[in-house]
Amino acid sequence: MRFNVNVNTGALLWVRRACRGHWATLLVFAVIVAIGGGATVASMAAAHRTETAFPRMLDVTNEPNLLVQALEIDNGRFSGLDPTLLDRVMEIPGVEGVWQFAFIGVAAEGYDQPFNIASVERRGEGTRFSPIYGSGIEQLEQAGPEVVLANEEMLDELGATVGDTVNLRTLTPDEFVQLLTEDAEVVGSGPKLTAVIAGVGRSAAGVSDNPDPFLLFSRAFYDTYKSTVGSCVCVIDVTAEPDQLDAVANQLRAIYPNASVDPGENLSARLEDTVALQRRAWWAIAAVAALATAIVLIQAGIRFGRALAADDDTLAALGLTTRERRLARSAVMLPAVLIGSAAAGVLAFALSGVAPVGITAKAEPEPGLRWDPMVVLPGAVGVLLGSIAIIAATSAAAGRHRQARLGRTVGATDPVRALGVRFAFGPGRGAIVGAVLATAGLVGVLSLQQSIDHVLATPRLYGADFDASIFLDSGADIRMTATMLAADRDIDAAALVLSQQNGQDAEGLLATSQGGSLAVFPRAFENVKDEVAVLTTAGRAPLRPDEAAVGAKLLDQLSIAIGNQIMVEGRGGPVQLTVVGEYLDPSGDISGLGFVMTQEGLSALADTAVDGSVYRFAAASNHGEVLDRYADLGLEAVNPPSEVRNIGELGGLPNRAAQLLVLLGLAAMFNSVVQTVRIGRRPLAIHRALGFTTGQVTGVHMWQAAVTAVLAVGAGGAIGLVVGRAIHRQLVENVGAIAESVVPGGLWSIAAGIAAVCVLAGLTATVAALRQPPGVALRAE
Repeated sequence: MRFNVNVNTGALLWVRRACRGHWATLLVFAVIVAIGGGATVASMAAAHRTETAFPRMLDVTNEPNLLVQALEIDNGRFSGLDPTLLDRVMEIPGVEGVWQFAFIGVAAEGYDQPFNIASVERRGEGTRFSPIYGSGIEQLEQAGPEVVLANEEMLDELGATVGDTVNLRTLTPDEFVQLLTEDAEVVGSGPKLTAVIAGVGRSAAGVSDNPDPFLLFSRAFYDTYKSTVGSCVCVIDVTAEPDQLDAVANQLRAIYPNASVDPGENLSARLEDTVALQRRAWWAIAAVAALATAIVLIQAGIRFGRALAADDDTLAALGLTTRERRLARSAVMLPAVLIGSAAAGVLAFALSGVAPVGITAKAEPEPGLRWDPMVVLPGAVGVLLGSIAIIAATSAAAGRHRQARLGRTVGATDPVRALGVRFAFGPGRGAIVGAVLATAGLVGVLSLQQSIDHVLATPRLYGADFDASIFLDSGADIRMTATMLAADRDIDAAALVLSQQNGQDAEGLLATSQGGSLAVFPRAFENVKDEVAVLTTAGRAPLRPDEAAVGAKLLDQLSIAIGNQIMVEGRGGPVQLTVVGEYLDPSGDISGLGFVMTQEGLSALADTAVDGSVYRFAAASNHGEVLDRYADLGLEAVNPPSEVRNIGELGGLPNRAAQLLVLLGLAAMFNSVVQTVRIGRRPLAIHRALGFTTGQVTGVHMWQAAVTAVLAVGAGGAIGLVVGRAIHRQLVENVGAIAESVVPGGLWSIAAGIAAVCVLAGLTATVAALRQPPGVALRAE
């Protein structure tokens, strides 16, 4: 078979000469495609990695989906669950693995909580920990009694690291029973032991919630000390096939008739909001990167295409049609696009180590570089096709402007200023685009980050009219403590937190509406000093006994809104309440489940008990000193609910978006310098031939730099503030808090930095322009 392809040899020679003559511009073009495309693809891959991190951790750690629990006391000791029955458990169809562990009464010196765990038996694909460094649970199972694993929180509490020795205080079996059944404080008169920290592990439950510090001891430790150290083999984690859970649970109940068999907790549900937030942030960065890259490429392509279009007469003389001349201009830019697109894929892989961030970074079982062909390969192809479309469009546009014209400057009489302004809006306008992108990115990120920090540091914005709280087990102690602290001048207000008595109805009170029924846990405040107000994010606080403020999730689950009525089953029968506000409940770990009433309204529903106390500090007080003063009483700073706290888990995402825009902006500015020198060569040479001095040439580019800086700081700063505040408002209101933006500090530093970069670009253009005598430039023309 034979193909006939007509190729104009002169056109090929022109393309090769143009590539050699414009190598610097092509290099910048390739860099723009590589940086912008790589950042876009990397952000898309990061979004996918963020979404899959925790599910992959669940697979690695073999998280249990069934829990067998028994808490029985026989002759003053816990009888627990018989480990010899595990053979029967493993024979159940659908069971993939089991892990039986013991709760033990052991406290590490430096952390007095005497409650840790020891591995007793692990079969099949039983639960394990994701090792961070050092030994894992498999090595621990083979180790002696002197070896222990720890989680990161315990290391922080102890100030220790892998290889350190920990002194241990233990409880006797009687003391351990007393601790769990009477909730009493015990000293611990068991044997004094030591253990070496062999490794650090992380559990899925610890990632999805605020983990307690813990130590994990070996089976050898349990076998050695089970008769002298208090323990309870009362839990078995079972990992079973999801589609056979019911059948497995029924057989487990037959094997352990005196134990409860419950489904494992849905750990992923705790992270849904955080993961969704981070995934949306990565997709937003990808969209910003793609848009910014397209803008910079279009600007660079148009300027470069017009420079190439200056040879249209030559190409026409060689017999090329208009369409063929467009193809020739595109052919010059095509190698840069091909190289840049390939580099974008490589860069996306190189950047994969920066994702995920925050909580999902802890969930990632394989941190570091990650090759994701399902995202990277299609992404690189998309970058290539998009770049080709841009160069095709800009090549066509360049043909309609055969001469790269410099715009007029109205009202300018100074030739230096006039030429500088014409350069800024002519060949140098790409620098304006780049500087605007960089400024908008920096200002937007600064505005977003400082506004988020402001919300997290301002309790009233997430519904807390107090700065600290105390939650103990004795109502009398709490009331007495609140009265004592109320006398402190550094405390402006104090109140008791009331709830229903635990013994009356531990499952909460049943609330019913047209949308359904669910259990609620009402609270109220009893003021001790001044007033601690109920702050709502919508509506108002309850003022009458028949009113309540309810969390957003409860409103959704009951399918009601502010102003609607609900029926709550109290001790004397159903009571109708009017919902008057939306309450975030800052004392709860999970947002949106709050239910607050007046003290009289709660007393009418149920017998009340003191659940805790809250305190608002004086404005002039040192909060840290007040917290330290009453630390022994359990006074702790108020923390935002989990969903609110999660908006601070964006990690370095905003900063990475700013870094991307700065890189693209610098690339656009460098390309502008090249184009200004090339396109502005002739008008500048004419002015130099007419007497322009070196200082005046410098002045031209300084005027160009000044125009660029003013427009960048003005337009970019305004765009950054608007976008940063808009993103902040969307994030904060999405979790139920109040969005209160702040004017970021450091704006003058950004303005000075952008101005300095513009001046540096102007000086670079000056040096490049002065390297060639005006006669050479005019002779070339």
